[in-house]
Amino acid sequence: LQMPGVADVATVGVPDPTYGEQVIIFVQTRSGQTLTERDVVAHCARHLADFKMPQEVVFRAELPKTERGKMDRKALAEEWKTVNASA
Repeated sequence: LQMPGVADVATVGVPDPTYGEQVIIFVQTRSGQTLTERDVVAHCARHLADFKMPQEVVFRAELPKTERGKMDRKALAEEWKTVNASA
């Protein structure tokens, strides 16, 4: 959220065959802003330890929230698993 151009962000742990779990980051950009995966990874590299680095960056127009207004990480993890199960 400290990165200019980012409106909202969520990190999710998903299964990884080698390490058990890997970090995926979902990013919602601010209106009119354009970011690339390279931009986000470079920003994270300056602020995070290697083991916390995202393995994948997924851009979304909007991130899902629960009825209480909290980030719905469970829905994001399920979405990622569904998309990547067919890959």
